[in-house]
This record gives sequence, structure tokens and C-alpha cells, in this order.
Amino acid sequence: MELLMIDEKRIRIANYATEMPEAKIIKQKLHKALALLKPKLENNV
Repeated sequence: MELLMIDEKRIRIANYATEMPEAKIIKQKLHKALALLKPKLENNV
């Protein structure tokens, strides 16, 4: 699901997935997101 919001003009556009991606792709994206987030969390502890 993607959402674009532009507050000044109240434009909201949403894109919803109608099919689930393969589990392999979801797992890759989750690992990438966690790898990017981990250093930020460790620096704020």
C-alpha cells in the first residue's frame, strides 16, 4: 500500500496491492528495512 498526501491542497492518493508479493520478496524488503533502521536505533539508546 502506498499513500501520497499533500496537506496544503488536501490531495490524497492511495495505491492498494490486490495481490500479495512472494514471501521471498517480502522477507528481502523486511531485512533491508531492519538493516537501515538498526543503526539509527542503536545511536538513540
